[in-house]
Amino acid sequence: MTSEILQFGSAESGGGISSLGLDLKAFIFQLIAFLIVLVILSKFVFPKLVKTLEDRRQTLEKSLEQAHQTELTLASAEEKAKELLHKARSQADAALADAKLEAKSMVAGAEAAAQAQAKRILDEAQDLIKEEHDRLSDELKKELAGLVATATERIIGEKLDSTKDSELIGKTIKGLAK
Repeated sequence: MTSEILQFGSAESGGGISSLGLDLKAFIFQLIAFLIVLVILSKFVFPKLVKTLEDRRQTLEKSLEQAHQTELTLASAEEKAKELLHKARSQADAALADAKLEAKSMVAGAEAAAQAQAKRILDEAQDLIKEEHDRLSDELKKELAGLVATATERIIGEKLDSTKDSELIGKTIKGLAK
């Protein structure tokens, strides 16, 4: 068969393919070599290459899906964080309001206690002043009665006895008390 092809190639060497500058014999060998390489590639290389490309495509699809899921999870986490932050702010505001109310009530209680203590101290001071006034008034009356007795004794010129002296002092004190 190769001899027929070779003869066919030499018969047409004057025109046809050889006129294009191609050698039919070399062309056939190249075609056979190409077909052998194509069969080897399609049997051994292409399936592995296609499998590798398919694996890469699946890996990329999985990565894209995971990235999408990660974005969804991140968005959800951000929403939860905003919600928690809002709740924390609300709780902090409520705690601050409670603290202000408690501070106001403590201040009001302290003011009431201070006023009560001031009133008690003032009452005690007034009682003490009244007692001191009464004591001094009594001393003053006694001293005045003694002076009156001494003055009366000098005016009358004689010493009164202790009963008359006591009577006179008593009458004088009663007269001063009115």
